[in-house]
Amino acid sequence: FAAVAAQYARLIEKFDPEQARAHLQAARKAYAWAERHTASGRPGVGRLQAWAAAELYRATGEEKYNQDFIRGFRQGSLKPGDPMQDPYLLIYAWPYISCKRQGVDKEVQRRLEQMAISKADLFVRTAESAAYRMSNAGKTYMGWGTCNGGGYYADPCLRAYWLTGQQKYLDTACLNADFQLGCNPLSKTFITGMGARPPVRPEISEFLYKGPGTSGETVKGITVFGLAAGVELDRYPSSIPTWRRWRDLWSSHSEICSEFTIPQTIGPSAILYGSLYGESREKK
Repeated sequence: FAAVAAQYARLIEKFDPEQARAHLQAARKAYAWAERHTASGRPGVGRLQAWAAAELYRATGEEKYNQDFIRGFRQGSLKPGDPMQDPYLLIYAWPYISCKRQGVDKEVQRRLEQMAISKADLFVRTAESAAYRMSNAGKTYMGWGTCNGGGYYADPCLRAYWLTGQQKYLDTACLNADFQLGCNPLSKTFITGMGARPPVRPEISEFLYKGPGTSGETVKGITVFGLAAGVELDRYPSSIPTWRRWRDLWSSHSEICSEFTIPQTIGPSAILYGSLYGESREKK
């Protein structure tokens, strides 16, 4: 909350100063509360504290938040190692990477930039290694949103593109978008209401469907997890190729394919397509 409220305050400050002040005050209070009450041994807490410190420093310029972030970084709070949070490391680091304040630790900033570019370089390479050019390439875990292309892999590529201006990163983001939008072995999109063959049974509350019993159309714009392979899907006969394993069903153990979350699918999709739209507008 502290991180997002500080970010929101910074972004709306010139449009609504009063609203910005209120959110910044709330961010400060949340950060201070967390400092007093958070158990340091809880997994992932260091990363979230670093993210909040970076956003508050960028919003306020106060040295306390700068030092809190630097200390957390040096203690390893942004090192990979937590599979549940590793995909979001660049989100946590980005406010410091993109900060222009004079007090920024240039060495820390440089190392974070290297982390971002290294991640993007990996996704550029893996996108080139499969017939369907998407950055999973079938050589890592497939499931829970890791194999629908889209923003999961495009996000680091977009950030590397913003840092370097190199076309290869933008191209790779576009290739992952292509896969999500239908350039895949099933010729299906993984976004409800989009394309000729979209998902029709995402696992969401039944009241979000137009018809009873999960029948009829559902809410448009939901990015589902997509293709999956592994022990969770051992129900598939061996004759079904790995790249065609997708259960577009309500329940029946299909959550690895047809569920979704804000941080895993919806948010990355919003970043991806919003960024590509903006890029296309600028080039016109």
